[in-house]
Amino acid sequence: MRDVVKEGFILFLPIGIAFFIFKFIFDILDGIPQPVIEAIFDRPITGLGFASILVLSLLLGLLTASVVGASAFGRMEVFIARIPIFGPVYGVAKQVVSSATGGGEDGAFNQVVAVEYPSVGIHSIGFLTKRMTDDRVMVYIPSTPMPNTGVLIVVPPEKVMMLEMTVGDAMRLITSAGVVSGDVNVSGVTEQGGAG
Repeated sequence: MRDVVKEGFILFLPIGIAFFIFKFIFDILDGIPQPVIEAIFDRPITGLGFASILVLSLLLGLLTASVVGASAFGRMEVFIARIPIFGPVYGVAKQVVSSATGGGEDGAFNQVVAVEYPSVGIHSIGFLTKRMTDDRVMVYIPSTPMPNTGVLIVVPPEKVMMLEMTVGDAMRLITSAGVVSGDVNVSGVTEQGGAG
């Protein structure tokens, strides 16, 4: 009987984790347009905010795929960048999203590394994000199982070890708390002599 319960739990746990992550994302996205939905319908409608963001994302994607749309979006970004307070925040947010999805500049979020953190002899997996002017590098170390939170540390380049791992493999390793690692060779690291 105990084995049956164990097998059931093993099958149920991934579903529960996936549901928790999806619900977390769903609640955030669904909540963004809810004030507008409440103003129109005099009450919140669960799911309508999420659906409207999906439709808006699709329309923006189709619009920016055209030359005219890309040009208009470029002009809109220039206008947004000039708005006090909001402009710089938007710029940083765009940089982070672009880096995390592989479109960042200077190789941001494209190189998986290991650093000794939080103490000597303990290594954490992170992403090399930027080289600083004083010859140190920034490394973002995501949290498990939600990589959108984490810590940013500044270390000398010689303390950074390059991992032979793709960003996708690293994300799977982090979000699964090390359970899903595939063919990742975490021991195959080389010391970083400099970051670019």
